[in-house]
Amino acid sequence: MTGLWTALALLAVAGLGSAAAHRLADARWPMRAPGLGILAWQSLSLSLVSSLTLASIALVIPQLPAKSSLAELMHLCTTVLTEQLRRPETGVLTVLGLAGVVGLTTRFGFLLVRGRLTARRRRRRQHASLLLTGTHRVDGLIVIEHHTPVVYCLPGRRSRIIATTGATESLTAVELDGVMAHERAHLRLRHDLALAVAQALARTFRGVRTFELAASQVARLVEMQADDAAGMTARPHLARAMLHLAQGPSGALSAGGATVDRARRLLTPMAPLPPAHRLLIAGTALAAIVAPVALGLLPSASTIGQQCCLTTSDTSHRWDLEGRH
Repeated sequence: MTGLWTALALLAVAGLGSAAAHRLADARWPMRAPGLGILAWQSLSLSLVSSLTLASIALVIPQLPAKSSLAELMHLCTTVLTEQLRRPETGVLTVLGLAGVVGLTTRFGFLLVRGRLTARRRRRRQHASLLLTGTHRVDGLIVIEHHTPVVYCLPGRRSRIIATTGATESLTAVELDGVMAHERAHLRLRHDLALAVAQALARTFRGVRTFELAASQVARLVEMQADDAAGMTARPHLARAMLHLAQGPSGALSAGGATVDRARRLLTPMAPLPPAHRLLIAGTALAAIVAPVALGLLPSASTIGQQCCLTTSDTSHRWDLEGRH
């Protein structure tokens, strides 16, 4: 029953995390600190995944004592699983737990790898096209002939910032500099990785509102974090530039996304979060990650403690007998 109660406690943690996600989606402070907002959504997503995975493991292997070697631990795991499957009252829970762990892990890994490979193929095709049609400028910008005003970046080992002639002709030099600073921030902070993980989780847990919220909010916040890299003096110019720019191609990070919220934020800057608030948010994010792991390991930790006490007692008893002789 220890494993069942641990699983229920972990599911309760997941429920609290889902409720916190809806509160976080309505909060205003992430707009004041987009980097912390991204961290909060990532830690919340990791906490939910850990809770669900560890709950499944708790149903499969409710409690394992500490062992002195990996071989003994593997043998014990096999023995426990076999015994669990033989019992009618635990067999169904064990099968469900195994299916949950294997299914979630396999699906997330497959979707993440497939998404990354698809994005890489798209970037390769665009790189090949840029070699033929793009004009490389001294400032690192690649300009292609197209009337639609677009500026975007292609992340990866051969990262590039691309602009159409429609963008270079409609933007002033100051506005274009602000947009390029925005795109360089995307590349430097590897926002493509944060988006890839969030989107893979949303597809893995399709229909789960929490992960859908996380994916949409992370996509919104990475744009705001990149806006902040342009600097205070460039904010009005970047806001004006956004009104001219369209959304970039699929798989790219474009300066023209989420225009309304970003333009409002750039034109009316919000006060930064106080250091105490930042520390509290970072601590809460860390606690959200640690809590399900600590809860999942609690049964084994208690067993380890019992074994240590027994070992100490046995050793003291042996010394006492040797002293008598």
